[in-house]
Amino acid sequence: MGLLSAFVLLGVVGVVLGEAKWEVETVDSGPYVGLDSVSLAIDSVNRPHIAYYGGSSLLKYAHFDGNSWHIETVDATGASGWFCSLALDRWNRPHIAYRDINMGNLKYAWYDGNKWHIETVDASGLVISFPSLDIDKAGYPHIAYVAHTSYEVRGEIVKYAWYDGTNWYIETVIAPSGTAYVSLDLDSAGLPCMAIGNSGVLQYACRRGTDWYIETVDASGYLGQWNSLALDSNDHPHISYFDWDNGHLKYAWHDGTQWYTETVDFDSNVGGFTSIALNGDGCPYISYVAWGKGVKFAFYDGLSWTIEEVDWNDFSYATSIAVDSIGSPHIAYHFGPWDSSAVRHASRLENGCSQLLNELPSAGWHMITLPGKLCGTCAAGGFGDLVCALGDDLSPCYIFRYDPTVSGYVMAPPAENIQYHAGTGFWVRTYEDNVAIDADIQVTTEAVEVPLGKGWNQVGNPFTSAIAASALKVRCGDTELSLMDAQVQGWVSAYLFTYDPASGGYQLVSLDGCIPPWTGFWFRSYRSDCTLVINPAECPPTPPVSAMSIEELRARGVAVPPPSPALPELAEQIRVVAVPNPVRDVNTTTFRVLGICPCE
Repeated sequence: MGLLSAFVLLGVVGVVLGEAKWEVETVDSGPYVGLDSVSLAIDSVNRPHIAYYGGSSLLKYAHFDGNSWHIETVDATGASGWFCSLALDRWNRPHIAYRDINMGNLKYAWYDGNKWHIETVDASGLVISFPSLDIDKAGYPHIAYVAHTSYEVRGEIVKYAWYDGTNWYIETVIAPSGTAYVSLDLDSAGLPCMAIGNSGVLQYACRRGTDWYIETVDASGYLGQWNSLALDSNDHPHISYFDWDNGHLKYAWHDGTQWYTETVDFDSNVGGFTSIALNGDGCPYISYVAWGKGVKFAFYDGLSWTIEEVDWNDFSYATSIAVDSIGSPHIAYHFGPWDSSAVRHASRLENGCSQLLNELPSAGWHMITLPGKLCGTCAAGGFGDLVCALGDDLSPCYIFRYDPTVSGYVMAPPAENIQYHAGTGFWVRTYEDNVAIDADIQVTTEAVEVPLGKGWNQVGNPFTSAIAASALKVRCGDTELSLMDAQVQGWVSAYLFTYDPASGGYQLVSLDGCIPPWTGFWFRSYRSDCTLVINPAECPPTPPVSAMSIEELRARGVAVPPPSPALPELAEQIRVVAVPNPVRDVNTTTFRVLGICPCE
């Protein structure tokens, strides 16, 4: 954070209005859904989980499986779910702290892989709001929250509860003279630290041994409301918070020696319901509400702040931010007026990421590719997830790719069976004409290299324009040759085949021909240690080529690629295995489809 310190100490305020694209989707909707209560976490495979108030006195939980959202009610007793806080343990299991409004109690729910467990942590009837939950390395919960002093004295106190595997322990951290806000994070030793809004003063507290050490961070006005705390890799605190006097978003951090504070957004009435997360470089990402305008996002890149509009609406009353392993921010938030509320999830598309569309004109099989690499949510798992990218356009969504190592087709889902990279070809099937598909794609203009297996390989044009077949190269070891020269060496066949869904036949691509964008093609290699180099060499449009059936190609003495997948045959090659459902009720079972063919 040295650059950040220097930036502020010089007295420079740098703010850039960003125009990045946010991918927004509605997770759940209904009266009061998400009101004041939305909490987001990202799991180890970069998929979002959200706890939220579900309306009708329900605590609800949603998670995304890479293709769709799954929603369930966690607690329907009392008036549950308000001011909820979600955290995932190292097994990706959800834990939720929340308030029972009717009883005034602090409750805690966690999922063990089979069912939910619910217990009351503080049954005093004095719990007010703002529980903040974190999970230690052993999987035990730690909760900071605000409660009344007593039934007679209605002052607010900040309390801390933790579980050691056997018992719950509760203690008072500080007793503000007025209203209180609190946010918790555990340091690298598992010790609790808190940002506290204490009667208009921002404070920071850490537990060392049995004592709490409390210091003032910002007392420059009436501020500290809706604060959010994140500790960096050095255990240095970063806090976002609201400046009530000026209606601004503020940010404070400690560099190991002293505190620094600054105003991030000078617009009017901005900075409510803040949430902070740090990227891999320790730079802050902040989500917050601009009253009467919607949800905003601010981030610091080491030189200046950038502020972006995420979702514009007149009513938003909660935000929660998290960063995935590739550094992309995700925001869950409340959207809309109280009587027609929604919980929404937004993910930020990195630079160069845009939504590209294509139309599949004829019902039937299509051998396609994508014009670039997947980006955004569908690339967050460390590979291109085609089920995630195309699942909202194809119904049912089954994707097949030929694997030369097993001389058969591989099917997705499961998504990890086909890990998409630029230049990967694959099959999809449509059941009506003119089906539009779209995906978030980062366009490439550099040569793409595709490793080849011995046998038939499904490859594709990874660019947004048609490419010349003559520009394809083959590299084996340190030697790179043209297709014809590689064929002379016995490395590959120079015959390329695309597929025509209208006729159900293959088109032979001549070496002076073109391969259109979004088009997959067959390529045969006689070695397993070569690479196909696809260069972005554009070519002019060529006259249409008539498709030929496999029988016609064979009659001409041409070695032909495998046919398109045949569903009856595929049905014989698929195994369906019952497995425990990791995030559903104990009485349910999921079925995993294993699509590597042939099956053992």
